[in-house]
Amino acid sequence: MRGCCPLQANTLVRASSAIGSGCCSAQSAASDASLSDSAWSFAAFSSSVHPRSTSQALAILVLEAAGLKPTEAELVKTGGFGEGIVALDLGAVDITPIPEPLWSQHKEKYRAVVRASDTLPPLDNVVGVTTSKAAAARGDFLRAVLRGRRQAVEFIYANPDDAGAIIAKVYNLSPEVTRDAVRNLTSSHEKTGVRYWGVGNFGRKGMDDMIRAQRLVDALKGDVDWSKIVDESFLADDLKSKK
Repeated sequence: MRGCCPLQANTLVRASSAIGSGCCSAQSAASDASLSDSAWSFAAFSSSVHPRSTSQALAILVLEAAGLKPTEAELVKTGGFGEGIVALDLGAVDITPIPEPLWSQHKEKYRAVVRASDTLPPLDNVVGVTTSKAAAARGDFLRAVLRGRRQAVEFIYANPDDAGAIIAKVYNLSPEVTRDAVRNLTSSHEKTGVRYWGVGNFGRKGMDDMIRAQRLVDALKGDVDWSKIVDESFLADDLKSKK
């Protein structure tokens, strides 16, 4: 399971696969004029966030890594990542998170102050889920979907430039941007050993760290019993947790 989201009452959902450690794609970026050195030099600075979101949790985790408290920075409510870039351009914030492919699109304009892949633990923030009804009735279909996705992930890591060219066509982006983005994401695991795109196996530490991140922004209360949520029966044998 990669991440958590609120579910409607009476909805039965199982996590059937892990997708990726997506938080490793973010950079905390500044304009050349906004900070003279780096965020670590400042006891107070402003950063754009979306309330009770992953971006807010990331901001708090970055502050923790710098030995600072959330109260020692002004976290400005800006909305999404695009709005954060606009706020940075207008001088409304000093730093904003910029994920891929936005970073590869705008990297010539901004300076990376903190890279999530260098500073934060892998955070499992994307999940593959199914309903209990589908799990019972369409198991073969779900296994086929997971096999197909695994093949796609393996292709991306084996052929990052070719994968970037395909993504450019699908998302109407320049091939240069998507190739840079894919290269950055496929190399983001060099420090931790945890790849940005997973092939489906569950990384419990990343899941636990993501739960902690959600608690930091009051998006989640209480404990999570993974045994009641995670179902590994649809995974290939080599991806299942070792008992």
